[in-house]
Amino acid sequence: ALDARGAVVSGDGVNRGRVFRPQTFSVLMHDAYGNPVAAERPGVAITAVFNSADDPADSFTAAVAWNTKLGRYNAEYSAENPGLYYANLTLDAGDGRGPNALALPSSYVGTVIEAESVDTQKCEVSGAGVGSDPIGAGTPAVFTIRARDKYGSRIPRGGAVFHALARGRDGTSAEGTTVRLDSLADEGDGTYTATYTPIKAGDYSLSVRRAGEELTIAGSPFNVTVVPGATSAARS
Repeated sequence: ALDARGAVVSGDGVNRGRVFRPQTFSVLMHDAYGNPVAAERPGVAITAVFNSADDPADSFTAAVAWNTKLGRYNAEYSAENPGLYYANLTLDAGDGRGPNALALPSSYVGTVIEAESVDTQKCEVSGAGVGSDPIGAGTPAVFTIRARDKYGSRIPRGGAVFHALARGRDGTSAEGTTVRLDSLADEGDGTYTATYTPIKAGDYSLSVRRAGEELTIAGSPFNVTVVPGATSAARS
């Protein structure tokens, strides 16, 4: 009989992977006496399901098949979403006793699926600072940049560099005025919080870029309207 507790699961794919890239790992089975099983046994089935640590509805399954040349089971998967997952491997030995959990390596703490590198044209920009509603002069305006890879998957880590600059539109009262960001905070989770404070009322073009490339798909440059702020007694 096969011993689920004696299974040896190995390969990079059980610990880490990258979205939309085939990842593999292997399962070497042993019998109840600790002897490696080098031949496929009829009726035996191994399943491998990876469940998201953050989203109960998010999971993926690896295809598991016997590899005659290597004398073990090979598993392959391609995950769509980045994040941390927990592997659930089970063995049905075909003996009528039902599935049993396979032993995972003692060093296993989860399977990390990484996103691809940032794709500028897949990133998203949102918030009042790039919205259609007017911004009051002297009021901090905030917007958020969400980094995504070429597949549109969110990047769950920081490290990207974005920059933004607002310029007064020609022919408006803000012509010749430049507004730089007060701050651009890397939140460490793939989002970036930008704040700027326009002082002069008028119409602006707000450009959001990464490595000099405009985030055009996200809507950049954005049309921003700044209206007079609260009345100041000192200027009345």
